[in-house]
Amino acid sequence: MDERIIGIHTLSRRYFIEIIRSSRNALVELFKKLNKECINQKNEEVMNLLKDFNKKNPYCLIKKDISQAILNKIEAISPEKFYSLQEIKKRIISVCEKAEIDDRTHYCDVSKELKREICNNEKQKFISHIDSIDEDYLVNIEPLFYRRVLSKEKINEIKEDINKTWYKSKLNEKDTMCFEKSYFNEKIKTDYLLAILKRKKVEKIYMVNTGGINSASYIMDISALDLYYTDGFDIYWCSDKVDWMIVESHEGFYSIYGDWLKAEIGKLI
Repeated sequence: MDERIIGIHTLSRRYFIEIIRSSRNALVELFKKLNKECINQKNEEVMNLLKDFNKKNPYCLIKKDISQAILNKIEAISPEKFYSLQEIKKRIISVCEKAEIDDRTHYCDVSKELKREICNNEKQKFISHIDSIDEDYLVNIEPLFYRRVLSKEKINEIKEDINKTWYKSKLNEKDTMCFEKSYFNEKIKTDYLLAILKRKKVEKIYMVNTGGINSASYIMDISALDLYYTDGFDIYWCSDKVDWMIVESHEGFYSIYGDWLKAEIGKLI
């Protein structure tokens, strides 16, 4: 395969991953400051923080959300199915142009027309960026972790396997561990989960995301596992064998399935 095909796909993914990460970090810092000021009940300080943030990061949420929508489209592309650089570049540009933010997402004081203008500007910036890349440069693009968006058919297949394996009439309290989200987040760190999975020689996992706004479901390297920055209704993480599972419910709980995983988690509780 032409290395430039993988290169342009990786470069496109990294472009939006970095925008999303930067936006998320800025928002996390803002929320920390807002929580502090809200506790102190300094309403004027809260408004000043918001104004300062919006000045430094204009339309941050919209840019993050359209970047996520485009990234989902790009990560649904399998570069190994393409035979030429121009073919995959054309597809990437096409999915970028068609990507839209979920209609359920609303932004204060932003009209539909302004939102569309901001999104189109972000799309054009990206298209101009990849149009400016020297094709020879694409040969040496640093690899990214593997992650691909799952088809609806594959999602349904995984859900069926989950139901057959875990959601059965004989399941009882001994078959699962359940924690409030805040407690789980405090006690179980991502690095610890990654270490557990690596010891079991797990390389790729499924993440099935139900009902999330601007979200997707994936098969991905375990290095891409991130339980704490996902949006969805109910979210499932499992292997292709479905011999273990972590579930984040919309009710604010994490549930753990699988004897070996429960034993490992139990060491920290």
